[in-house]
Amino acid sequence: MHAGSAFSIAELERRTGIPQQTISREVDRLSKAGLLAVRSVGRTKLVEANADSRYFTELRALLLKAAGPAVVLGDRLAQVSGITKAYVFGSWARRYEGEVGPPPADVDVLIVGDADPDAVEAACVEAGAELGLEVNPVVLSEEEWRRSRSGFVRQVRKGPLVQLSSTKP
Repeated sequence: MHAGSAFSIAELERRTGIPQQTISREVDRLSKAGLLAVRSVGRTKLVEANADSRYFTELRALLLKAAGPAVVLGDRLAQVSGITKAYVFGSWARRYEGEVGPPPADVDVLIVGDADPDAVEAACVEAGAELGLEVNPVVLSEEEWRRSRSGFVRQVRKGPLVQLSSTKP
């Protein structure tokens, strides 16, 4: 999901909680398979997705659907009461629909219902920390969403919307 960004082994360890030895072993295996590009800068080994791999597009799409913003946000927002519907919109929604382009720097999420805005914000901050992306929530009442009076709502309705749902039972 962060294609084009290189990470050190130490940064991957910090972000994932997986021991350095395990990460190094897996990085070696994945680079030999051509899925990762590895380069050294001084004594630091930097790792990034190999965008030239013939599997890159499919793997990126699979990871996006399995562990991307829609999944993480769906699980976090499922814990907030008062939400009747939630959608990812904007550039991430276009990526989910298959539009080619760089990974967006943030995630736009639309919340419909009478949820507490502070609880929504807290869930989005948690999701953003997990994703390594800023999450921008917009909360609308069901009537605001249904009536579509504002230009913003009409514009959001025109673009792709990815409905969120929790993967937790």
